[in-house]
Amino acid sequence: MSEDLLPAAGPGSISHGTGKPGRNGVGTTALVLGILSIPSGLLFPPIGLVMGLGGVVLGIIGRRRGKRGEATNGGAATAGLGTGVVGMLIPAALVISGVIFMTSHPRQVANYDHCMANANTSAQRTACRHYLSATSPTPRPAKAG
Repeated sequence: MSEDLLPAAGPGSISHGTGKPGRNGVGTTALVLGILSIPSGLLFPPIGLVMGLGGVVLGIIGRRRGKRGEATNGGAATAGLGTGVVGMLIPAALVISGVIFMTSHPRQVANYDHCMANANTSAQRTACRHYLSATSPTPRPAKAG
């Protein structure tokens, strides 16, 4: 009997003729973490950052296993690596844009903090948010020239 005809080691495992199952859990987990890090990064940036980092680390491990022939899903590991990077960039971009806003508009931020500290009702907090958006400068279109 040829090695290519050996049965797989169990349900859902792929042997590629070696008689050993592929170690695909790391690559699959990288892909899942990477995909979930994108919406998590938008909704809960710290969680998205951790999930993205997990996707990157596991994606690297999964790719190495694929190159050594220990795993058969190098593509999933690569996709997990890529989506993990995107999932890490989203929270980083949100933090950077927040820092830029706060440093370029210190007076508005201080006024907003003071307003929120003295707001006792939901309506007063809403008024503070409207005040912040009304006092923040908006970009103006360039004059045609």
